[in-house]
Amino acid sequence: MTSSLLDAARKHHPRITELRRRIHAEPELAFEEHQTAALVAEELKAIGGWAIRTGIAKTGILADLPGPKGSKILAFRADMDALPVTEAPGESFVSTRPGAAHVCGHDAHTAMLLGTARLLAERKAELPVGIRLIFQPAEEKPPGGAPLMIREGALDGVAEVYGAHVAPETPVGMVATREGPLMAQADRFDMTITGRGGHGATPHLVLDPVPVAAEIVLALQTLRARRVAPTDPVVITVGKISGGETFNQVPDAVTLIGTVRTLTKETSRALPELIQKTARGIAEAHGCRFSCDYQKGYPPLVNHASAVGRVKAAVEGVLGAGKFLACEPTMYGEDFSHYLEEKPGAFFFLGMRKGDEEIQACHSPRFRLDEAVLPTGPALFLALALGFPK
Repeated sequence: MTSSLLDAARKHHPRITELRRRIHAEPELAFEEHQTAALVAEELKAIGGWAIRTGIAKTGILADLPGPKGSKILAFRADMDALPVTEAPGESFVSTRPGAAHVCGHDAHTAMLLGTARLLAERKAELPVGIRLIFQPAEEKPPGGAPLMIREGALDGVAEVYGAHVAPETPVGMVATREGPLMAQADRFDMTITGRGGHGATPHLVLDPVPVAAEIVLALQTLRARRVAPTDPVVITVGKISGGETFNQVPDAVTLIGTVRTLTKETSRALPELIQKTARGIAEAHGCRFSCDYQKGYPPLVNHASAVGRVKAAVEGVLGAGKFLACEPTMYGEDFSHYLEEKPGAFFFLGMRKGDEEIQACHSPRFRLDEAVLPTGPALFLALALGFPK
């Protein structure tokens, strides 16, 4: 059965690729996906059989394919938004919009779900369940498009929900996921340490916030090493430090902007206070003022065990034995976590890495998609639908 599913998906590879390239060339940022949504709606209408609702969560789309009377509803989700990044040249269909680029694979996710729509419509008579396709905006912009999609009915009546993401770190031909925590909560902090600026030649006459900021950066790493259990993965990264205007000036203030990644809700709740208390204590000990804007990000993405079992069965059926990889958690964040807080389901990664080639990670301006992966997502979604218990 299953090799035929992959063959069926490969028949639509040219169309999926064409759609992906069209979306890639004209990327749209969070909640601005009007052209992408119009393309999705147009393609769904051309396929036929789908009940389409547009304007969900501003630019999102829900599409339903009814199943047998009284059957459950199975949902599949794709994200549509691009990143505020200028893409490195190289592709013939490179982004035509400076400051926006599909360098995380969302163009592929949308195209693959449209390929799934075509496959499912072709096999409608065989489906034991109804299907809902969720084309979601704004995955990249916290608090994400998922909560708004949920509030506007995306999961109403749904039994389980699944999503996939292309993965340049995972070997090509493999599908990776795991039971339990798969992806991290992704928080953000903006700290300001305020002293009193002046001339760099007279440090005794100023209140220099620069060494205070440096001490805070180091203390945050010690905090992770000494206040969190070593078996509990945590990342605290200061990604931006800014302050001052010239080489011989002591600035009035320094700002630190960073991210905190956690996998458990307990640690996610505890760290904001620990981080701010530690940083404030250091700043005030040096006579500086301290302020912090701490923003909670997406919750940890936690897969349900039974759903991961269904993914494994689908992978082994479609791609063969040994193609399912039980992976370690990743500290990336993903707003699909909101769906899994509401309904059973799972999120999984589609491998693209060939041999020992250099990894061009998601969000890099040099990210490149291996388009050979495009039939895999639709084939797996079809296998999940056909194999879902009545």
